[in-house]
Amino acid sequence: MDANKKAILAGVAVITSAAVAYVMFGKKSAGNPGTQADTVPDSLLEEIVITAKKIGEGIASAATSAGDAIKGAVVQGQVATNTSLVNAYWQLPAAGEPYRAALEYASNQYAIPWPLLARVAYQESRFRADIISGKVRSSAGAVGIMQIVPKWHPELAQSGLTAEQAALDPDRAILYAAKYLRQLFRQFGTWEKALAAYNWGPGNLNNDLADGVLGNSWPAETKAYVSQIAKDVLLS
Repeated sequence: MDANKKAILAGVAVITSAAVAYVMFGKKSAGNPGTQADTVPDSLLEEIVITAKKIGEGIASAATSAGDAIKGAVVQGQVATNTSLVNAYWQLPAAGEPYRAALEYASNQYAIPWPLLARVAYQESRFRADIISGKVRSSAGAVGIMQIVPKWHPELAQSGLTAEQAALDPDRAILYAAKYLRQLFRQFGTWEKALAAYNWGPGNLNNDLADGVLGNSWPAETKAYVSQIAKDVLLS
């Protein structure tokens, strides 16, 4: 339970305890003429306790809903941390429409702006059927819609599929790529660096960052990769 909920429940406990104490005080004072307890029936005091509990439950429920909404807003806000705002108006090419649902689902699962994820998929495969099917693969051994190199991502192998079979399954590959991009974002702090790491590899990017100068050793392919995606979906 987080600190906010603990504080709210503590407040509820105070309200309820106060009402109970009032009941207890009233009963103890019943023999003293002129006290307020003499003028307040037990049934009314019990109703005060019940009402206090209901109020407390309502506060806790409202706070939980508000907390969930705030948490969702924070998660969504993280997608723009340390980077430019994402342009939600990048248009998915017609060839990518069959994969829209998978892209939107994966982006929601891992709090990535779906135009960014879709643009990465387009950069990787251009949504070409021959690339997505594995008929055409890169010289580095990357396959599928997200151009994943199976030997570097053995965790893709699950549910009876090899890593390569999973990389060639668009739904699985898109979901995995979204998870991987989110990990890279957490590791490096910006989407530009996450994109560079996705293309070039996190180890290479770490080496590049060692001298404190970003991009001075990026290969031409990585520079083009990041700049082309950034131009379409990241507003400066």
